Amino acid sequence: MTVTPATGISASGPVGGPFSGGSQNYTVTNSGTASLDFTVTDSPTWITTAPASGMLAAGASTTIAVSINSGANALAAGAYNGTVTITNTTNGSGDTSRAVALTVTAVGAAAMTVTPATGITSTGPVGGPFAGGNQNYTVTNSGGTSLSWTAADNQTWVTTTPASGALAPGATATVAVSINSGANSLVAGSYSATVTFTNTTNGAGNTTRGVSLTIGSGTGSVAGAYDMGTPTLLELYVNGATGNDTNNGTSAATALKTIGAAWNKVPFFPTPGSGALSTTGYRINIATGSYTVPNYWEGRHGTFQFPVILRASSGPGTVTIPYDVNIFDCTYLYIIDLKVVAGGEPIHFDSCDHVLLKGVTATGTGLISDYTAPKECVKVNQSKYLYVEDCDISNAWDNAFDCVGVQYGHFYRNKIHKAGDWCMYLKGGSAYFRVEGNEFYDGGTGGFTAGQGTGFEFMTPPWLHYEAYDIKFVNNLIHDTSGAGVGVNGGYNILIAFNTMYRVGSISHVIEVVFGARSVDGDTTTATNYNSQGGWGPTTTGVNVDIPDRNVMIVNNIVYNPPGFQSAWQHFAVYGPVTPPAGSNVPNPARCDTGLVIKGNIIWNGSSSMPIGFSSGVTLSEAQVIADNAINTIQPQFVNAAGGDFHPTATSNILGYACPAMVDFTWADAPTTPAVPAGNNSNAVTQNRDGAPRTGVQHPGAY
Repeated sequence: MTVTPATGISASGPVGGPFSGGSQNYTVTNSGTASLDFTVTDSPTWITTAPASGMLAAGASTTIAVSINSGANALAAGAYNGTVTITNTTNGSGDTSRAVALTVTAVGAAAMTVTPATGITSTGPVGGPFAGGNQNYTVTNSGGTSLSWTAADNQTWVTTTPASGALAPGATATVAVSINSGANSLVAGSYSATVTFTNTTNGAGNTTRGVSLTIGSGTGSVAGAYDMGTPTLLELYVNGATGNDTNNGTSAATALKTIGAAWNKVPFFPTPGSGALSTTGYRINIATGSYTVPNYWEGRHGTFQFPVILRASSGPGTVTIPYDVNIFDCTYLYIIDLKVVAGGEPIHFDSCDHVLLKGVTATGTGLISDYTAPKECVKVNQSKYLYVEDCDISNAWDNAFDCVGVQYGHFYRNKIHKAGDWCMYLKGGSAYFRVEGNEFYDGGTGGFTAGQGTGFEFMTPPWLHYEAYDIKFVNNLIHDTSGAGVGVNGGYNILIAFNTMYRVGSISHVIEVVFGARSVDGDTTTATNYNSQGGWGPTTTGVNVDIPDRNVMIVNNIVYNPPGFQSAWQHFAVYGPVTPPAGSNVPNPARCDTGLVIKGNIIWNGSSSMPIGFSSGVTLSEAQVIADNAINTIQPQFVNAAGGDFHPTATSNILGYACPAMVDFTWADAPTTPAVPAGNNSNAVTQNRDGAPRTGVQHPGAY
């Protein structure tokens, strides 16, 4: 038998009542395999529990209501304690009790109550993030005179703010308790802390709240998160049902009605670089509902200490925006748990800096087949520091997620799917991204590609050569793509490692290393300027320039096309050398195989006669690739590939295939005209998709 929550009841009030915080529902669960009987008793008589007994089948649960009854109204001022005992009368397993504390204050005396009565229970992998790691508590003066209070925690990985305050009779204060970045350095295990709320005036209502943190070596998701720090924020509230745009919006009781009204309370900066918030950031807390939004969001310049945050107050999926969201020139903008469902281009960022999308759902309306769906679901142009975590992005006839000219950031634990072309591009001079722990599926041309093709004028200096630089694509799942699972189309220092691909390449091949493309889409002046700086590309329309690849490492991946499913033509597509157009600045010959490494992969795809797929002139020999990889010699044994579980079985043949050691990149052969900032040369992959550490001899795949 288990009983939750683990906390007791702490109530207070004046002589004669009422008593705040005086009730709690407990869930009693039979976690065993046979039925059990239980009883509930309470003491003293001012406590009521119901029901007093019951029977639970295996796996069943029921609710026990515990409350302070009218008998407490006769108690004199003082502190009282009671106990509720829940007994497993079948076998005694799980017997437990809950404490009930009641503080009765003299009429007119100061008394403190703290709600909710529950503590914090949080879990996560080593290094974070930690789910459920924060809670706002309301401290109330339920007495008749003013009181002072303090709130303090006893562990460095917990933050409690503010630490103290004073309350007039009937007034309230909010205390935010959260698990901070100090928890990221904790090893796997269970940790606890206590937050103590003290009425320093007379002690009435003193109470505590527990903080429980469980850190697993592998909890089912790869670790990693953008660190928002501890920003200074003005809270704004939006409620479409009860709000009014004439309110000040600074509390839930005085909420605004529309997101636009809240957005307009954030200071506007008319031009890029024209200033930034300097005294407070803004957090817009949006209540459950469907909302209209501004046609164009622009000119909000947050900073790390003073960001601009839009969040769904009740969590992912509770706030729906059925309109396109177009955002220009915004900095330190964090969008959390919103759901955007639209038919134009659900989310579009242009010229932004430090953007966080976390827990966001972006879905295009319409059909891919007749092009009534959006071209892209999320599009990001010419921006920097983009962080995308725990999002679901889907349904576009071209790409679900498209980044052009975006530098620095990461993509962690997202689902990016249902696209007519590639599910996701990082192209147009995009650079310095880690793409880890994501799932890509239902793509037409393919799953993910580093690079592709770009109009020269849409790139940003100095990233004017390759389509993509320094991309780490690791621990991802890619499945059910008509084209290649993964591609590199004009990339420099691209790592494709420890990924698992399933049912990929039915119309082509499973992995590609091919040329990117560069053209001029109309702005010949900008293209000529970029070419004169040493960028690679044409200066006139009607000319296509092939963009080469350099230093592509495809290592320790698994590709499994089960019997009855195979790629159409070959395993790989690796293109041979070409001569670039005169004046394009592209090295001659342009090659896709310079520094190409393909090692340690398990590939099961079709028959033994399936061609490797290298074009004429490729210097990496097909014989070497056959020797360095297990191609159609190991049919991977997964727990349930058809059902989406790609963990190796306990005795899987995958476990016996040892990976080659990872080799780092160098930046010594990067283009120098114009010079590009050096990336991260380390190719270390320290965890698997479950968040468990990769130590010792490793085997291929995401798990």
